[in-house]
Amino acid sequence: MLISIQPLKSEDLPERTRPILVMLGPGIVMAGLAIGSGELIMWPWITSVVGAQLLWAAAIGIFLQLWVNIEIGRWSIVTGESPFTGMARVIKLMVFLFVFVIFVGKFLPGWARETGIALRDLIFGPNHDSPPWLWTAIIFAIVAAILFGPKVIYTAVERCIMGLIVVIIIGLLYVV
Repeated sequence: MLISIQPLKSEDLPERTRPILVMLGPGIVMAGLAIGSGELIMWPWITSVVGAQLLWAAAIGIFLQLWVNIEIGRWSIVTGESPFTGMARVIKLMVFLFVFVIFVGKFLPGWARETGIALRDLIFGPNHDSPPWLWTAIIFAIVAAILFGPKVIYTAVERCIMGLIVVIIIGLLYVV
């Protein structure tokens, strides 16, 4: 299968017609992507179990994630292309690798199980008897409603991420 990519075009930036506050939506989405489960859930848990000797790995992971996210954002802003198109310009087989990684990451139920258990523990406390599969199904149903319910998926995801950022900030302030 041959992947065909159009040549990169050069054009002037368009004039800004929207107010700056309206244009913050993509930035909110990027901030939501930058706040991942690794930083908020996994690294504190690993540190509590193993100790502080693995914090170097967290620092490297956070730095690399920040660097990669900034560069992907810059590429998309400058060229107007998706990161997948840009990576395919370098190595065409990268497209298949990224599709596989996204498929595995999104469709294996590990993330939904852990999110469901965290939600159950948050609502009912850590000693609740409800089965984890029930909460995994609830999380899958919520995600399906967000992704397949509205007509414009980007708006729904953007609002969901804004809500998650508010919840995370309130939770962090509560913990502090």
